[in-house]
Amino acid sequence: MNLNSILREIGELLTWTFDTVLVPLGQLPNYAFIGVGVLGLFLWLSMQQKYNKKAKSNGTLK
Repeated sequence: MNLNSILREIGELLTWTFDTVLVPLGQLPNYAFIGVGVLGLFLWLSMQQKYNKKAKSNGTLK
């Protein structure tokens, strides 16, 4: 078994995955990734706001 046969099998697995799973789902994975990104952004911004308040009360915010 050489590298070429391993890479060919990985390529066939990826092709099968895209054709069988992602194509039937359509735009749903895109919307899911965007939704997770937006939720992560709001979580990060709210945590940053708390850290800024704490730093300002401690006098360590420049």
